[in-house]
Amino acid sequence: FSDNAAAANVNEELNINTPTHSNNKNDNQSSFTFLTTIYTTVQKQLHTILRIIKQTLSSPGFIAMALGFVTVCIPPLQRALFEPGGPLRFVGGTLETLGVAASSFSNIVVAASLHLQVEDEKRSCHDDENDCDGIMQVGDDSDDDDHD
Repeated sequence: FSDNAAAANVNEELNINTPTHSNNKNDNQSSFTFLTTIYTTVQKQLHTILRIIKQTLSSPGFIAMALGFVTVCIPPLQRALFEPGGPLRFVGGTLETLGVAASSFSNIVVAASLHLQVEDEKRSCHDDENDCDGIMQVGDDSDDDDHD
């Protein structure tokens, strides 16, 4: 009973109508269609997962983290990059300087992306003639007249 119920749940989720038993040619065709649909769905999901993994592994942040981890794991490389008098100290000093500015630069990028989102929402609100009361009006000082 539980196998049939589980199969019925899968069929309902995938929006597929299949017979409970296959005695003739039409039933075999329906079963083949069901299996093909499952195969296609699984294939699409795996493709999506692999694409996400590829995007993550090729992102600059992930590459920087991986290189930092490698640097931490290799003490001679650490000494060459970060100890005074090390042969690669000029590279280590450059990385330290860029690292100090990274958090400030990240905040600027986040602020800019939030501003763009607000501008897009304002544009779509005015284009669609929807209720725009819920959108924060950046730079609109009309409500500040009461604070004189």
